[in-house]
Parts: sequence; C-alpha cells; structure tokens
Amino acid sequence: MPPPYTITPEILKLVESIGVSLGEINGRYLMKPTPQLRKENRIRTIQASLAIEGNSLSLEQITAILSGKRVIGPQRDIVEVRNAIAPYSLFVKQSIDFSRRRAAARRYPEIN
Repeated sequence: MPPPYTITPEILKLVESIGVSLGEINGRYLMKPTPQLRKENRIRTIQASLAIEGNSLSLEQITAILSGKRVIGPQRDIVEVRNAIAPYSLFVKQSIDFSRRRAAARRYPEIN
C-alpha cells in the first residue's frame, strides 16, 4: 500500500535540513567531551608526538609541565614539551573558531 502522500523535492529538502540540524545538536550538546577528557587527550597527543622524536618524558611529567610544575628530566626534553604546548593550544583555538564560523555560515547563509 503506497503512502498517503507524495515525496516532493521540497519534502526532501526539509528532511535533509532536519537531519543537518540534528547532527549539529548532537555534535554541539550531546556528544561534547568533558574538559578533563580534552586535557587528557592533549597530554597524550603531545607525549606521543614527542616520543616519536625520542623525547623520554612520561605522561605524568608532561602533565606536570602543563600544570606549571617543575620536573626532573633532560633539559632538551622539557624544552620540547614547552615548545609543543603553544602550537597545540593555537591549533585547538583555531579549530574551534573555524567550526563556529562554519556552523554560522550554514545557519545564516544570507550573511555570507
């Protein structure tokens, strides 16, 4: 038995719009990582990236450096961690800014 309605291009456009809106809501509000999870991921990312280059500092030592504490370890490794923190923070900020601009452009296309 066929449905009691006809699927038109306008209905498809509305269904697509609803799907996009639901995706934005899920991404923005429902599946938001906690600040603690973001911090842990940041520490792991920095540690893994620097370990590839031979940095010997542990996750605990990198956590201490991010918290502004002093650590015992090779000076070169400590400087590498400090130097990795700033670009990573800038990348995260730019990524968030880009996501916000992209979402605004989708919501208000007449402004762009």
